[in-house]
Amino acid sequence: ADIRGHFISPSGKHVEAPGFFYQEYSRQLAGGVERLTAERGSVWKVRFATGEMGKWRGYVKVNQTALMKDRPFQFEVVRSDNPGYIRRSRRDPQYLEFTSGKFFYPIGHNLRSPSDGRRPYAYRFATPEGKGTYIYDDYFKKMAAAGENMTRIWMCSWWCGLEWNKRWHGFGGIGRYNVENAWRLDYLVEQAAKHGLYIALDTTNHGQYSIEIDHEWENNPYNAANGGFLQRAREFFTNQKAQQKYKDRLRYTIARWGYSPNIMAWTLFSEVEFVEEYWQYSKHNANDFSPHVAPWHGKMATFVRSTDPFGHVVSTHVSHPWRGHDIWARPELDLLQSNAYSKYPELGQVDVVATLSKIYHDKLKQFGRPVIIAEYGGHWMKNSRSALDAELHSGLWATAMMPYAGNTGFWWWLHVHFADRYSHYQALANYMKGEDRRGKALVQGNFLVTSPGDVLKAVGLQNASSANVWVYHQQVPKSLRWILPVRGATLGFAGLKEGAYRIEFWDTYKGVKASETKARCVGGQMVVKLPEVNRDIALKVHLEGTARTSPNHK
Repeated sequence: ADIRGHFISPSGKHVEAPGFFYQEYSRQLAGGVERLTAERGSVWKVRFATGEMGKWRGYVKVNQTALMKDRPFQFEVVRSDNPGYIRRSRRDPQYLEFTSGKFFYPIGHNLRSPSDGRRPYAYRFATPEGKGTYIYDDYFKKMAAAGENMTRIWMCSWWCGLEWNKRWHGFGGIGRYNVENAWRLDYLVEQAAKHGLYIALDTTNHGQYSIEIDHEWENNPYNAANGGFLQRAREFFTNQKAQQKYKDRLRYTIARWGYSPNIMAWTLFSEVEFVEEYWQYSKHNANDFSPHVAPWHGKMATFVRSTDPFGHVVSTHVSHPWRGHDIWARPELDLLQSNAYSKYPELGQVDVVATLSKIYHDKLKQFGRPVIIAEYGGHWMKNSRSALDAELHSGLWATAMMPYAGNTGFWWWLHVHFADRYSHYQALANYMKGEDRRGKALVQGNFLVTSPGDVLKAVGLQNASSANVWVYHQQVPKSLRWILPVRGATLGFAGLKEGAYRIEFWDTYKGVKASETKARCVGGQMVVKLPEVNRDIALKVHLEGTARTSPNHK
C-alpha cells in the first residue's frame, strides 16, 4: 500500500507527505515492567505540519488513486510560539537554527535506551530495566527542569527498532515493522515536545551489520542464516534489494515522525565505521576509507531529502574522529557527529579538554559544517563515580568554549539521573541563556593565565569585542575533589579592540553570575584580575556599548 497526503497551501504550494500503518496502544506498569495493550483496530495515518498560516486544503492518494479530490478536507493554520524545524544555519554554517530564525544551541545528554545492560559502571545503583517509556517520563522531566533541550535515542533491536528477527517479540522480519516500538517512539516524541526537548534519532545502530564490535549480525533478519538474502553483513551497502528495503524503512520513519519539529536530526547510523564493510578497511589502518559506505550515505541522505517534506537535518555518526573523513566529506550531510572519550590512545590519552580541542580543530573543523559530540565520558566501559563527575563538568564547560554547534554527548545517562547530576546542566544552560553565536566570527582565543604555582588553565571563544572563557584548575578534568582555591590569578587577553569592557564572573556549579568588574583594553592587550577560583569559573566579556545578544535569540 502507498498512502500519500497531498496538501495545498493558501499560497498555492503543493506539499506531499507519506502515510503509515498505525496501531494504537495503551501502556501499564505492572511489577515494574511496561506492558502495552492494543486498542481498537489498526488504521493508516498521514501526519503533517507547516509554517504557512491560513486555510489549507488536501486530499489523500491510495496507490496513486486520489480520494476526495473533488471534496478536499480543509484546515486552518494559526500562529503559535513554536519556533519550527531545526536547520543548518544560513547565517553561520557551523551552527543550527530554527526555521523561525531563532538560534538553536543544543544542550543535553544521551538517552540511548531505558537502561544499559552491559553494566559498564564501577559502582552500583538501581537501574530501570523493564520500565520502558515510564523511565523516560522521569528522564525528560528532570532534563527539562535543568534547562536541557536535546537528547539522542537509538532505534535498535532492544529499543524502538522497527525491523528485526521475527523470533524477537513484536518483530516480523524483513519489511514487517514493530508497531509496538513505533507507538513507544510516538510517545517519546510527544513527551519531548511537551518538555521542549529535541531528539537526534539514530535510525540504525552499527551492531546490526557488525561481526566484531557490538556484533548483532548473527541475529539480523537480512542474514541468509536467518532466512534473509545477504551472505555477508558488508553486502548491505552494495546490494540493491537491501538498499531498497532500507529506503522503505526510512520512508516509514519519515512518515511517522517527520511531522515533529522535535526531531532534531535523522542520524543514518551510529558508529558506522564498526560495520563489517568499513571495519575491514579501518581496523588495521586508521586512514583507510571504505569504497562503499560513503557513497551509500550520499544515496540515503538524498533519499531522505526527497521524501521528508519537513526538511530535517540529516546526519551520521562515526565513533573515532580520525576515521570517517570520506563520509563526512559527503555534501549531503548537514551535521557531523563523533565521540570524545578521553581514553583514546590514538589522541595520546589526554584529558577531556584537550581531547575536545583536538577533535574539533585537528579532525572536523575542515568540513565547514556544524559539529556535535555524540558520546563522551572517560573510558567507554569502566569509570569511577568521581571520574564521571569530572568528565561531565569539564566536558560541558570545555565544549561551550569551543566552536561546537552544541553542548551534547555525555554518554552515562544512568549516572546523570540516578546520581542526580542535573545541576551541571542547569549551570551551563543558565550561562548560555540568551546567547547567539551566529555571525560573530568567534574563534578559539589565546588567553594567558598567571596564577600561583601555574595551576590554572583557560579555554574560550572570542572575537574583536567579546569573549566567553572558562578558567579551570588543571586537576578539574580528572577530579573535582581535594582542590584548594586559587587566589591572586590574572587572565590576559589579546586581539580585542581598544575600549572599556564589562566582565561577568560566573559560578559554574550554581549557574549564577557571582560578580562583575570592568577593565580597559589598551594596545590590543587587557589583563583582568580574577576573583578566587574555587576549582573553576566562567567569564563573559563584552565591549561596553555593544549588544550582547541577537534579537532572534528568543
